[in-house]
Amino acid sequence: LTAFTGSLAGAVVFVIMRRAKNAHTLQLVWAWVCGGVTISVILGNTVTKMIIPTPQEWLYIAPMCVIGTCAHVMLNYSGRLAPAGPSSLLRSCDVVFAYLWEVFVFGEEINVFTILGALLIMAGISLVAYSKYQQS
Repeated sequence: LTAFTGSLAGAVVFVIMRRAKNAHTLQLVWAWVCGGVTISVILGNTVTKMIIPTPQEWLYIAPMCVIGTCAHVMLNYSGRLAPAGPSSLLRSCDVVFAYLWEVFVFGEEINVFTILGALLIMAGISLVAYSKYQQS
């Protein structure tokens, strides 16, 4: 349910970014931050109990914030320029990159179903790219 809701919200965000072509990229990122902080505080205090991270956890959280901000700047910038369909398909590559990161950096075991899922995502993206190539 959570993954479906997140996916649905991501689709809505792509449509909103396309409509907000004249908005500056950093305005879109700021709106994303405000919404994310608000929802996190609400859910963090209702669904679970929020705790203050330890200094070791902050060493993981800080780079995640920097890298995440860079990712959202690029997402918002490209979302205003590129068509929503291909952009949302390429956004599916997040799953593949996260899987590769888990395997090569964190040493997670390789699973047949995750490999199959990654291959299906890459096949779908390749088919869309090929159809766009044929149209041009």
